[in-house]
This record gives sequence, structure tokens and C-alpha cells, in this order.
Amino acid sequence: MFRIAICDDEIFFAEDLKELISGYMTEKGLVFEIDIYGSGEALVELGIEVVKYTAVFLDINMEKVDGIKAAEKIREISREVFIVFIVFPAILLLYLP
Repeated sequence: MFRIAICDDEIFFAEDLKELISGYMTEKGLVFEIDIYGSGEALVELGIEVVKYTAVFLDINMEKVDGIKAAEKIREISREVFIVFIVFPAILLLYLP
């Protein structure tokens, strides 16, 4: 199963991305679950639990804990989680260890 987290303080964009990913995963016949977090703080508060995600999509521009800071925290815990930076309308940047 693929577990995916989307972290974006603009819930409208997060929901759009969830629909896009869900459509793709369903089309490919993959089993998945997607969680949405409305802030970098909420995602970072997961601590070690962040390792349950296969991939995390992070908005770069968020208040307090932005996507870059959240990615740094995730990397302190795991190098296995795929991190994808998002900047709407349509820029996706993959961050590999």
C-alpha cells in the first residue's frame, strides 16, 4: 500500500492535488491512502510516525514551518520517504537524499 501525505496551507490546492493523485493511483490499480496536513507544523509534529508515508508532497511556501524546513525535519528521521516540493499552479520538484 502507498501512503501519501500532502502538506499545504491552502486546502483548496491540497484537495486538487489529492484528486489528481487519487485519479492516477486508481487508474493504475494501486492501493493507496492520502492524508492532508494544513501546516508544516502539523506534519512535523508526527515525529517518527512520518516514516509511515511512502511520499510526502510539501508546499514550499507555508507560514512558520515551510516545506524546506519540514523536509529537513523529515530527513533527520528518514532517508526513505520520498519528498516532492510543490509550488502551485503546477511546479513539482523531487527531493532525493
